[in-house]
Amino acid sequence: MKKIVVIFFMFSLLGCSGYKPIFSSKNFDFYIKEIENVNNDKITRKLIKKVKSYSNENQKRPLALRINSEKEEIVISKDTKGNPLIFEIILKSTIEVSYQNEEISNFTLIENFTYNNQSNKFEMSQYKKNVENNLLNKIAENLILNLQSL
Repeated sequence: MKKIVVIFFMFSLLGCSGYKPIFSSKNFDFYIKEIENVNNDKITRKLIKKVKSYSNENQKRPLALRINSEKEEIVISKDTKGNPLIFEIILKSTIEVSYQNEEISNFTLIENFTYNNQSNKFEMSQYKKNVENNLLNKIAENLILNLQSL
């Protein structure tokens, strides 16, 4: 039985030799030269911080981004007293991409998440921050993938 387990682990380790990170900044033919924050909000600043690592000037195409982000929190359901039970948070980012002062592309990235209300307000605020960061990570990944496909 031990031999079978050892052989299984050996095959699984040997099969992982082709690992290559998707979001490595070395694989792109562009760099982000300039990022403009349209409405100067916290969501856009966090998104800019996540995308800033792709500003390696050794690449060929300098891109300029203009980002406008919005955060919306909606009450989905209420109890009989009118207290909110279920919330939905929606992050929407509109990105305009330009290359040498000519607009190449314009796209909108939307991520949403539904969560339940909690009685402890501190834990709820921490949970909302984690959800917001996760949604921003998804938007940043989608943004990089969209820029890579241009």
